[in-house]
Amino acid sequence: MANESTNGYSFIEKVKGIVEANLENDTFSISHLSREIGISKITLYRKIKSATGKTINQFIREIRLEKANELLLNEELTVAEIAYKVGFGSATYFNKCFHKKFGCSPGEFRKAKRNKHSNLQPRTTPSKLLKIAFVIIPLLLIAGVFYMFNEKPSIKNGEIPIIVRSSLFLGNPENEIYSIAANQAIINELSAIEGFSVFNQKIIEEYITKKGNQIALYEKNPNAYLLTTLTHDENDFWIISWQLSSLINGKTLISRKDTTEKDQILSVGEQIAQNIALKFNVSLDKTTEQKVSKTNATANYFYIQALKILHGNQIDKNPELYTTAEQLLFKTLDADSMFYKAYEELAFIQTNRSYWSNIHTETFLDSSFYYANKALTITDQSFKAHHTRASYFFHRNQIKKALNELDICTKLNPSYLYAYELKGRIYRYIDLAKCIENYHRAVQLSAGILPDMLRTLSFHYSEAGFFEESKYYAEKAFELDNDSMLWYMSLAAYQNANRKHKKGTDYLLKAYALSPRNSNLLLFLGKAYSDAGQYEQAVRYYNEYIDLLKQNNALDGLGVVHRPAYAYWQIGKKEEATYYFDLQIKNTLKDLDLKRPFHQFRVIDLAEVYAFNGEKEKAYEYLQFILDQPVCIPYWLYDIVKNDPQFDKLRNESQFTLLEKRYRDRYETEHQKVKVWLTENHINFN
Repeated sequence: MANESTNGYSFIEKVKGIVEANLENDTFSISHLSREIGISKITLYRKIKSATGKTINQFIREIRLEKANELLLNEELTVAEIAYKVGFGSATYFNKCFHKKFGCSPGEFRKAKRNKHSNLQPRTTPSKLLKIAFVIIPLLLIAGVFYMFNEKPSIKNGEIPIIVRSSLFLGNPENEIYSIAANQAIINELSAIEGFSVFNQKIIEEYITKKGNQIALYEKNPNAYLLTTLTHDENDFWIISWQLSSLINGKTLISRKDTTEKDQILSVGEQIAQNIALKFNVSLDKTTEQKVSKTNATANYFYIQALKILHGNQIDKNPELYTTAEQLLFKTLDADSMFYKAYEELAFIQTNRSYWSNIHTETFLDSSFYYANKALTITDQSFKAHHTRASYFFHRNQIKKALNELDICTKLNPSYLYAYELKGRIYRYIDLAKCIENYHRAVQLSAGILPDMLRTLSFHYSEAGFFEESKYYAEKAFELDNDSMLWYMSLAAYQNANRKHKKGTDYLLKAYALSPRNSNLLLFLGKAYSDAGQYEQAVRYYNEYIDLLKQNNALDGLGVVHRPAYAYWQIGKKEEATYYFDLQIKNTLKDLDLKRPFHQFRVIDLAEVYAFNGEKEKAYEYLQFILDQPVCIPYWLYDIVKNDPQFDKLRNESQFTLLEKRYRDRYETEHQKVKVWLTENHINFN
């Protein structure tokens, strides 16, 4: 033991001598010190920490400050001269560090000593106490005592829900982007482990910004586990203090520190994820572990800056930020052409930057597909690239290929919310039970706090003919965002489904009073009055609808214009009616040529126009076309065939009656499949 102690003392003295010899060198770093001492930076960090209880950065700073103390008493130098002489590049920073250690400024210290007030005590002012509290209390809460409890967590339903909060950061604000990247790496690695259900962080962080929502989040998910991290930099190292605790009882399961070199910040996620998996006795599937190889520091820097933009809250408000992020990603690839994550994000940018304006072009998503393929030539572990490829195939109606890509995506990352959302969108056309199943999964991964996801689930329940269930989720969405306009629209749909059209129209008018510029609302209002035979009133709302489509350059795109055409015809505006009937035919045929995923359902618009125009053969052709496709028949589509007045000229014909029955049977098949799924999964709404 004596030899060990002596060796430790000798080592520290040697390190101290090297630091003192380089005091005036303000660029002296841990890299220099490790080279001179002849050991690696990690070994150096551990030996100094073990011998002194300090980090390397703290140890060097202490030596500099002690030398400054000596110079203040014995040299006739200004404070600034002393700061530079002991290796501080900034006199301001020197003053700050000196005050933190000695409780007073360098000038006060010198004056007190020279006045023989040698008993000067460090001053702890109220403001200083507050500063200490704001730093120490979060550290205690997050880092705890770095003690690992022996208690094993309880696992329910074979899945472990985890909420990963955004990382707290201490240090140079310019380096905070690395903390963000490390946090994202932790999420990616945890998400890749089968058995973990990692909630979408961006959704959670946006939700808890509102007062009281953090408590509400935890109450909604009492069986979840909370992972908090604090990152701070120490010269060439990152220190990540992290804690995993149970929400149901508040107990800490793991609390520890991990250290990594600065250019390997992204590798910390794997280390933390493995520790958590071991705690839960969850096996790591070697085929799905996302290994992070050593990467170029310059590439990391540009990539992390791009990531901060793409994951920030401003990009939806300022689309120009996509271009800024894109330029940073190109710089990433200039520094490291094998940085596959840069290709992932470039694919994301190409998909999201101008989705609706490009959806009717033949080259839609071609660039996204290109970048996704580039990522997959580097690694087959890119779940985001597989998701992008799935979206590409989906929009070309290559459903089997899309679902295959999504199966790979969810195997690589079982917690990737947007994969289940896209699965839900695809299954909407072929299997409503699987559609609803995947949207339930997406709702779960968004912690049940994303109103849009809940409303989408509500809509698909209505497509399957479960109107009470649909209302239930619409109400859950309303409780979250208090969007009265969307709530009134949901109530209108509920009343119309129950054939209470007057009440439905009343709710639509309430919604209109709140938001008169919503295109869907205007379309629904026009149809409500048209179905009631009040065509003049219908045309009022249809005119507003058409004007809005023109303003948004959407008239030749997704706009449904045969319904306004029908109302125009009824009030004698036959020229306008003919124009919009023809436009509907042109738009729908274009969708058929492009084979967009919704083209089968849009064929009903063609059937309606041809039926109204008396072109019966074409009307029957397209009604039959839908039934010949491997698509499900939702309630709204069956309802159009059964009740829409544009089919009145065919209504009493035996061929139409037979087709209507086939539509009803296909709809009832979907309804029954969803009913079975609800029973098998013990889902009730009481």
